[in-house]
Amino acid sequence: MIKNFLAALTLVASTLPMVQVAVMAAPQAKVAQRAPIAPVTVGQWFTNFDQIMRSNIITMQEKEQCDGLLAQAIMPNFDKGAARNLLSGLSNRYVRASHLLDAMPKTAPTKQLYEGYTWYYAETAKLFQTYLKLIDNPMGLAATDESGQLLAPQLLQKKEQLIQVRQALIALDQKVRNENSIAVPAIGM
Repeated sequence: MIKNFLAALTLVASTLPMVQVAVMAAPQAKVAQRAPIAPVTVGQWFTNFDQIMRSNIITMQEKEQCDGLLAQAIMPNFDKGAARNLLSGLSNRYVRASHLLDAMPKTAPTKQLYEGYTWYYAETAKLFQTYLKLIDNPMGLAATDESGQLLAPQLLQKKEQLIQVRQALIALDQKVRNENSIAVPAIGM
């Protein structure tokens, strides 16, 4: 299913259809476990959503550290312990955000945002977990997956795809807020 999503993502030219593709590709197995739809306004949904975003946002320092990990991994004095702490902390943060979103009451106008961000957070957590595997692999950047493909280029490709999906989600977020007269918070989305 993820391969279909990745193939479809590369064919999509504008940002809003990318969110729709991400939502369609999002795993549906958890649907039965989701909280029932409770009466909640779109404004209340965004208040809860913004709180989750604020508590789980990646800082610029963390982003810079993550961006440099692959380049630093080839250095002889690379601190694997610090990298492990950073990556496992970020992975846990994104898993927590995905669970918090899943527990929120659902509204029809925010359905695509909910499913898109839930998928995005889960996939980003997996990306950080794969970085951890790469760092801990004795082959280093020459580590491969089960099919023999190098992991490092896959990580960079997945990261770029997640960036595109995130940009599409931000655009969708602004569209839904505008349609419902809800201000966009200054939280560095």
